[in-house]
Amino acid sequence: MQTTQQMLTGLILSAICQPLLADPITAVIGLNSSQIVEDNKQLSLTPVVGSLLPLTTDFRPLSYQDQSSQNQWFHQIQHQVRVEHKQRELSFTGKLVKVDLGQQQFTLLVDSRPLQLPIDDFYLLPLEQQPLPQNNLEVPVSYQTEQLSWLPQLSLIFHGNKVTLAQQALLQNHANQPLIIDKGLLHYSHHETMPQLKMERTMTLMDSAAPQVTYQDNEASFKLTEQIEIAPYGKLLYPLPSSELPIKHHQHIAQQFTHASQTGSIALDFNNQLSFTLNQDSMPGTYKTFWQRDGLLIPAKVTSFETMREGQEVQVITNKSQTIKGQLTLVSATSKQLPSRQMWRLTVKNLDKKSAEFALTQSTNGVLDIIQGNGIQKVSANSLLIAGKLNPNQEKVINYTLQVNK
Repeated sequence: MQTTQQMLTGLILSAICQPLLADPITAVIGLNSSQIVEDNKQLSLTPVVGSLLPLTTDFRPLSYQDQSSQNQWFHQIQHQVRVEHKQRELSFTGKLVKVDLGQQQFTLLVDSRPLQLPIDDFYLLPLEQQPLPQNNLEVPVSYQTEQLSWLPQLSLIFHGNKVTLAQQALLQNHANQPLIIDKGLLHYSHHETMPQLKMERTMTLMDSAAPQVTYQDNEASFKLTEQIEIAPYGKLLYPLPSSELPIKHHQHIAQQFTHASQTGSIALDFNNQLSFTLNQDSMPGTYKTFWQRDGLLIPAKVTSFETMREGQEVQVITNKSQTIKGQLTLVSATSKQLPSRQMWRLTVKNLDKKSAEFALTQSTNGVLDIIQGNGIQKVSANSLLIAGKLNPNQEKVINYTLQVNK
């Protein structure tokens, strides 16, 4: 059995290893940086140089301390800290006794033994509450910081005749202290580059009563409806609105550019395309696609969307078609130069035991003037569409004539 002294020692050590609590902040969280609003005398995060904006026109000159990552190491000298390796499961707890920026290393006193470690390889986690130099920020301010960001995690999961549109937000705290976000707004900007994943720890928060993605002021955003906390150098997975939608159309499509000097037959590359209609505004961005089978997820292609609005029809190419194969043959041409009258033959075959729809878009090197053939549709000045349906294991041959001018 543990003695009373052992239990007290365990409680004290447990308390020392807990991260320090932070004051709540209000933030618009972007893909690479965030816009913070607070009126604390001590800024919670490091502002980007030149981004501090007083939210009043009547204020005295403002001064504030530089809380950059290197300065934070100096603030913790002679204090108890915990350092965690950025890549491996390795951590040390002790007193920080020296920081040498010239050698890019620090000295940690662990169990009365000095330990020298490289600064760039470790995260710094303060364990002692200590007074920081007070700023004279007596007015509410806003500033930009790179220590808080988010990353969309967007997926399309196809199963049977339905698709699940799954959306989550991965919030990332790049600071060495916990962050409490009282009022938050996730902001998606097309002009921002997706950040790379840097942190090691992940926390998950699930809430079925999530609000909607909005497009107010032509900006895609999502409001965080509750106070959330992110650990130092940690990640938080937050749910965005998800939905299950019926697949409206399934088609195998191919595209081919042709010219009058074509010889032989061209093997067509058909792809599997699925279409569905959004029932609510959703996040734009890059979506991973999966096929769900027996509780497993089979990865497919990655696809991107500039907009995802309610009522919008979405077309997704998931993978290469294993159902339709075909070839396009130039039977004859009056000239290899334009103008040219060309006879073409399309041969398509359904390899499946179920009916399948196909569509071929053919683009030419000139202007289409005359098109002769059943089911041939002109879609632009230099392109045409051939679409149809094949019964199980059916092969179809379509002949048509084109007049292609300069």
